[in-house]
Amino acid sequence: MKNTASIILALSAAFCSLSAQEKQSSNDSKTVVLQEPGVLKKAKISAANDTTIIETLKDTASGLGATTQKMPQKLDLTLPLWEPQNKYLSLGFGGGLSTLKYDPKDCDRSPMAGGSINIDYNVFFSKKWGLSFGVGATVYNAKTIIDARYVSSGKIPVTLSDGTTTIEESEFYTDFKNWEERQTCIALESPIGLLYRRYLGGNTTLLTGAGLKLSYPVKTTYRVKAGNRKTSGYIENADLYINPDIPQHGYATKYERPRGTTDTKHISAGIYLDINFVHKTANANFFYGVYGNLGLSSITKNEGKSLTDTKEYCGLLASNSVDAANLNSIGVRLGVKIPCPRLRDDDNDGVLDKVDKCLGTPANVAVDSCGCPLDTDKDSVPDYLDQCPGTPKGVQVDSVGCPIDSDGDGIADIYDLCPNTPDSIEVDAHGCPVDSDGDGVADYLDKCPDTPNEALVDTCGCPVDTDGDEVPDYLDKCPTVKGSAKNNGCPEISAKNKAVLKKAVHGIQFETNNAVIKSSSYPILNRVVTMMKKNPSYKLHISGHTDNVGKPAQNLKLSKERAAAVVKYLTKKGIKSSRLRSDGFGGTKPVASNKTEKGKALNRRVDFEVEF
Repeated sequence: MKNTASIILALSAAFCSLSAQEKQSSNDSKTVVLQEPGVLKKAKISAANDTTIIETLKDTASGLGATTQKMPQKLDLTLPLWEPQNKYLSLGFGGGLSTLKYDPKDCDRSPMAGGSINIDYNVFFSKKWGLSFGVGATVYNAKTIIDARYVSSGKIPVTLSDGTTTIEESEFYTDFKNWEERQTCIALESPIGLLYRRYLGGNTTLLTGAGLKLSYPVKTTYRVKAGNRKTSGYIENADLYINPDIPQHGYATKYERPRGTTDTKHISAGIYLDINFVHKTANANFFYGVYGNLGLSSITKNEGKSLTDTKEYCGLLASNSVDAANLNSIGVRLGVKIPCPRLRDDDNDGVLDKVDKCLGTPANVAVDSCGCPLDTDKDSVPDYLDQCPGTPKGVQVDSVGCPIDSDGDGIADIYDLCPNTPDSIEVDAHGCPVDSDGDGVADYLDKCPDTPNEALVDTCGCPVDTDGDEVPDYLDKCPTVKGSAKNNGCPEISAKNKAVLKKAVHGIQFETNNAVIKSSSYPILNRVVTMMKKNPSYKLHISGHTDNVGKPAQNLKLSKERAAAVVKYLTKKGIKSSRLRSDGFGGTKPVASNKTEKGKALNRRVDFEVEF
């Protein structure tokens, strides 16, 4: 800490200031202990005369605001809870010539006394240099005495002896006699400048300051204290002098004492210089010196009104007799500078050590009102150490503030749907083992990792084969009947049975335009009945077809009726209806061209398809 370092340096300097006789030639090492709240600093100093050195260091420490406790072979010092800084609050009062500087035409201006009050804040950033800024108020005064005649010209009507009226050129005179006008400006001021200080010895320091000052006139007034003004005229062509005794026409001698307010600009800039001597005491620094302010910009608006206006007198600063008016002052000032103590905050976290519950917080770490590092998510790991600052409330975290990941798969338990995944197993965003083929069996257990989506799998991730024919169910068209891969998992139909069915396709005959089976077709159908009885796993899909002769709707109806007639015949012969189904397609599925009689004959058929 800066204060600790300064005390160590001061104690070292105090030790070095001891006489050579007091130091002698001993190499014994004694320890000075600097005790701060939560901090212990030590500085070793070689000495021969313990008592002399300890007492000297004790006096030096006391002057630095530290408390001491003499102990054998060492001196304990405890730093106070505050330490002075190079910052001061200054209150000053000044007085002298605080005047409005202007050059009136045909007038004599005199400066007048005024006063000021200032509150400044001084900050030193080095041993000699600093900055000052503050606020204040100054009263500026000036007076002007006018002894002059103002001449203007114009035209007035003149009535001649014959009763006629003419317009004649005339001169008008306004004579001011001992006309004394005083002006007062009250301005708020905001100075900012550079400070330079030089130690002169003892308790005295030379302090100078210079910089820019902005003035804000809040009220500017004028008042006439003495004198009179007389108005008269002269008509040259008539050689006529108009005496100041015709008040009804504006010619008179006036002794009024007008007063009022002058409208000015809202801001004015200037520069200032202060030279002060500062005397230090135990609790405050008193100063006195001289100051000067030079206005750089005018406060007048140059409204151009004439002083000879007989209707209304508006004051000198509002007239065309003044081009500019600046705020100038010079005088003496005295006041007091109070050092700004700083309650100790050794970790510079903005919370005083007196109330800081977490002393020694690292630099630039955001803290709460108790001086402890912020813990936004309330997981007991401060934000500056928290690698997972947005942890939900109530979630158990590790030493770096991240939610615990019990299985070490990279997914915190709070989000892990599979919190007990074995080591080294690749997981998805939910913490579950990856299942690349989406069959419900994790890759690390899946013996068939590329199973298609539509396949039902067993516990090993391989497609189910219900009938055990080595054709998986998702490819097996007969999943419950053992078959062969050549026939897509269905039993193979023998050549004899295929011949029976082929014969039936075109061998079954019907009455013309009717669904009645001709008796000549019974032997063929009976062979189909025999085949079905010998092969109980067989099922038949019977579909009727026609050629394109006739209306399509009639053909569709006829084809369905003929297929149903075949089913009915087989059922009567003992084949269960659950093994049979029929359908009709009319002429929509020809197997030959309908342009020939042969083709039409082939299209008139009943198809038999074995199903399982």
